[in-house]
Amino acid sequence: MTLAGRGHPRLDSVSLEISSGVTAVMGASGAGKSSLLSLLSEFEQPDAGIIQFEQPDASAALPLFWSPQDHGLWPHLTVEQHVDYVLPERAASGRSATQWLESFG
Repeated sequence: MTLAGRGHPRLDSVSLEISSGVTAVMGASGAGKSSLLSLLSEFEQPDAGIIQFEQPDASAALPLFWSPQDHGLWPHLTVEQHVDYVLPERAASGRSATQWLESFG
C-alpha cells in the first residue's frame, strides 16, 4: 500500500501482516508510524493498495488503540495511567501497565 506525501510518499509499497495479540508500532522519527496508524484506524485511505482486516468475529470492533503524538494525551494522566486506560479487559495477558512499559524500556 502507498500513502502520498509532499514531494515523496509517506508510505511506499508497504506490505505487512499483523498477527493476533498485542503489537506496538515503534521506529525513528519520520519512519511512517503515524501514517501507518492513520491508515489502520481509517483516518486516511491508501492512494494505492488495500487494507484488509481478517477477524474471527466480523461483528466485533477492531481492537486498535492509538495515542497520537500531538495533542492526543490527557494532560492530567501519567504515561502509566494512559497505558492502563487502554489495556483491554485490564490486560487479558495478565500484564500490568507498569510491566508493559518496562518491556519497552
